[in-house]
Amino acid sequence: RRQAAVEVTAGRLHFELLLASRLASSRGDVDTDAARLLETIDARVAPPLRALACRYLCTDQVKLTQAQFLDSAPGAVAQGWHRDNARRGLTFLIPLAHISTAMGATELLPGSHADGAAPAAVSRLLRCAPLDVGDVLCYDSRLLHRGGANVSPARRRVLVLRFDDPVPGTSRLPSSRAEGPRPQPLRAAAA
Repeated sequence: RRQAAVEVTAGRLHFELLLASRLASSRGDVDTDAARLLETIDARVAPPLRALACRYLCTDQVKLTQAQFLDSAPGAVAQGWHRDNARRGLTFLIPLAHISTAMGATELLPGSHADGAAPAAVSRLLRCAPLDVGDVLCYDSRLLHRGGANVSPARRRVLVLRFDDPVPGTSRLPSSRAEGPRPQPLRAAAA
């Protein structure tokens, strides 16, 4: 048996690969599609992203805690503002095809991961698009964000990966601003 995709908002389907794999494993089954996809992601996609997450979280090990496909159909409504996680982590949004602004570009509220901003603070809205295959949108998992409405005739398909510190409190991050400087923003390396 396979896990069905979940329609979180009208026209927007989420398929959680890690959950599908764990559920199948707990039943003694193997969801071969999910397992194969996770193996490919772990071997080809995750290593450079895991390295960035280790650097951002100031730890030598991070855990892949979310691997999810999102499929926004034409006419999909905008998501509500949300955070991927209450704890510090790093989320990567990877387009599987070109994404135009009309396809429901991801909208971010800069700084909301650190200052506890409410979704009403849309004056700071940052829209991230277009994205092409090979691009990666990366943000702190606590950042308020949402997928916009898809007003295009095309589907918006992305892979979302999230990495977290596997053991809370083991990173080398200062526990308060008084203890030391904040980690520096990540910058993409030149290809």
